Amino acid sequence: MLDDDELDSVVSEIYHNHPNTGYKMMLGHLKSRGILIQTFRVQESLRRVDPEGTLMRALSMHTIFYNLETEALLNSDNEIHLYALHWAFLPQVQRHLQFFKEGWNNHKLRTEGNQSPVQLWLRYKREWAREDPSQVDEEYGIDWAGPHGHDAEGVSIPEIQLPRQLTAQEIATLPNPEDQHALSIYTDTVTIISEILDNS
Repeated sequence: MLDDDELDSVVSEIYHNHPNTGYKMMLGHLKSRGILIQTFRVQESLRRVDPEGTLMRALSMHTIFYNLETEALLNSDNEIHLYALHWAFLPQVQRHLQFFKEGWNNHKLRTEGNQSPVQLWLRYKREWAREDPSQVDEEYGIDWAGPHGHDAEGVSIPEIQLPRQLTAQEIATLPNPEDQHALSIYTDTVTIISEILDNS
């Protein structure tokens, strides 16, 4: 069993990555790490970790990118800037998505008897395992009269076209994209690639 200090440490780490996490999602994040804890303890820990509430502790990605543009640090027509943006932020976005998925899959759904999505999926597999999934109507779940979504082809992200491809040795000089400081990774990457391409 975790004492309050240990719980606060874990909650603080999760809250640092997801500052708008409420106690229900926090319970899901903890459960995804194998930590089962009473709701009241999580609520108390959140109050200790963040007594002011979710008072803009972190900027959203949109705000970060917008600020980079307004400060003239990001030009969306500049291929070096786009390469650096992908280099610095894609690993961070992927980490956040994975972290969110784990918390979401393990949080309780009030409308489903406080079962998590993982529990519902396991129950479905157990109860309906004998049914042939290929027997489902191909149009099941499609509302032809409803609003239309994206094209069937999905979102197309164009390839970044640097003046020349970077060598493996040049890529090795770029900052580690797994570091938590994506803004400094971005600016350092812009500088390094600019110098590499200027010297070639």
